[in-house]
Amino acid sequence: MAHNISTKKSRSSTKKKKKKGSVDGDRWLVLFTLDRTWHTRCSDVDILFSRLSVEFGGGHVQFGKVDLGRWTKFSERFNIDTSSTTSAQLPTIILFENGEEIQRLPPLRPTGEVTRVHFDREGVVKVFSLDGKKKKKEH
Repeated sequence: MAHNISTKKSRSSTKKKKKKGSVDGDRWLVLFTLDRTWHTRCSDVDILFSRLSVEFGGGHVQFGKVDLGRWTKFSERFNIDTSSTTSAQLPTIILFENGEEIQRLPPLRPTGEVTRVHFDREGVVKVFSLDGKKKKKEH
């Protein structure tokens, strides 16, 4: 299910010239998490996500983070189960392009079931093509 997020810019920001090295399209990789030190999986992915943002941010993708404990409406809006701290959807990383959801980890099956994943650097880089390599389409 695709969701749109607002990427509206003020008139003054749309008149600005593009910075050198910027690309067409608005791509954001967003970590939806519970910002709790006792939630080990969220804390571990938060560290990984921070490192990836330093390594890959500012180029073809921007990075953001949403604390679902504080911004609860986002969990409903993006269909992220936060009813239990053991939810397979905590944390969730979603790639947005021009405000539209393109891909997420962990993935949701059409039935609504969650595919449990282990977050590691190589996997996240590959799934979201952070290294600039295009994924091959599977047939």
